[in-house]
Amino acid sequence: MNPPEEIECERIVLRKQHEKYAVQEFDAVNSERARLRKFLGFVDKTRSVDDLLEFIRKSDEDWQSGKAFQYAIFLKKDNTTFNK
Repeated sequence: MNPPEEIECERIVLRKQHEKYAVQEFDAVNSERARLRKFLGFVDKTRSVDDLLEFIRKSDEDWQSGKAFQYAIFLKKDNTTFNK
């Protein structure tokens, strides 16, 4: 049994990784690269939108098989990727 594709909280929404968010997510990571690399292992491996797309496709395979469930974090108030 897979978890829900979206989890809504008071201020944020967790959404299953999806290709349609790739540019927005990459921009968020790229703008905060130095800060994020301290606690997110994928930052240095994500040098382009294509790198992120590859990760998203792998995440989808993992989701479908039940191996792992990756979410992106969005601010509820304006639907932007949470990066601050």
